[in-house]
Amino acid sequence: MIDESLIRSAEMLKIQLMLCDVGTDEYNKFIKSTSFSGYVCGFFDATVQHIGVERPADRQITALITAGFYYLFQGDHEKTLHHTKIFLDRQDDDEYCKHRGIGGNEYLSFMRGEIEIPNGLARMFHEFCAIDH
Repeated sequence: MIDESLIRSAEMLKIQLMLCDVGTDEYNKFIKSTSFSGYVCGFFDATVQHIGVERPADRQITALITAGFYYLFQGDHEKTLHHTKIFLDRQDDDEYCKHRGIGGNEYLSFMRGEIEIPNGLARMFHEFCAIDH
């Protein structure tokens, strides 16, 4: 049940990424960013909450978030480990926390039927591209 839900969430995120200019320098920078990681972690964390995993232990939530990134990046260990490290290291980072909240809230709003489709990740990409990096 948990893996199926994380796989479904990863697919929803992949759909959002199809709205981005995949393969560009901006895209490659974006998917390595703290804001990207925060949004996706929030999305996966909300997935775990939504299916009813009650107050998972730190190790369990780390494993579930890591599994979510693994599914999102289709088994790419380097990208999975990069974002797991951000998840572990940036819990007090304002940018990370802001985007984690956005991702989690968007997932839950979608599941409650308040929005038709989550698209915050694609919006974030286009905002990211508008900023000179």
